[in-house]
Amino acid sequence: MAKSITENILCPVETFLQRARARAREVGATFNEKDTTSGRFEVKGVVGEYRIDGQQITVTILSWKLLLWFMVKAVVTRELRELGKVA
Repeated sequence: MAKSITENILCPVETFLQRARARAREVGATFNEKDTTSGRFEVKGVVGEYRIDGQQITVTILSWKLLLWFMVKAVVTRELRELGKVA
């Protein structure tokens, strides 16, 4: 069952995406951008999609393995807030 998390992006969207690409490389994630407003990712058994609308991002987690939802949500929320903060 898919679950979604929505957060505000406080920095410019391009800055957010640059940070997300770099973070994906750091943790060994696949990060596939469809365009500047959407894409997919996979890391450590967690598969998801994201969609950016203005200064807001919604991440939908499609599947997760061996983790409880509250653990996945906590990590994704923390990462989104770190990536989206004002420099």
